[in-house]
Amino acid sequence: MENPTSLKNQIKFFRPRRFVMGRLRRTAVINKIGRWMEKNVEAFNNEDRHMGRNGEYWLMQTLMTGKNSDYIAFDVGANKGEWTVCAKGLNPDMQIHAFELVPETFKQLANTTAGFADTTLNNEGLSDKAGQVEIFLNSSSETAGLFKRTGLAESQTVTGKVTTGDAYMRRRKLKHIDFLKIDVER
Repeated sequence: MENPTSLKNQIKFFRPRRFVMGRLRRTAVINKIGRWMEKNVEAFNNEDRHMGRNGEYWLMQTLMTGKNSDYIAFDVGANKGEWTVCAKGLNPDMQIHAFELVPETFKQLANTTAGFADTTLNNEGLSDKAGQVEIFLNSSSETAGLFKRTGLAESQTVTGKVTTGDAYMRRRKLKHIDFLKIDVER
């Protein structure tokens, strides 16, 4: 049971909050405060997918610039290839192994990265076990995944191949990975 004094204090603070947020919510100042708060929540949750604003580009620039051709990066969940293009722009000599599970999105990845040297495209995903998985496709390639998303109508499901990172490295005779980028939806 809650302390009655605590309840009185909560009620005492609720009434002014209700007045400000309820009656004054349409004023310019309260709207501006609300928008500022929403931006802070987005930044806190890192929901900004723009590489220049969310710190991803800075990290890539810090860790990839000036490396030699022995530098190996994995782009897991490559989607249409934006990350691979950016990484190759920072270091054209590095080796990139890009993984995209969704067949239609893989075609876009192949078009985007056509002509890139030392780039290996894989129409498969990485997982803890090798095998086949069911992929739920939606209207956007960013929301395709292995789990049904609530609130989105899936247009279709397809089957995709997954392998383990260890098996892939053995198959390709890779000794190390210098940068592992994982951008997968679940």
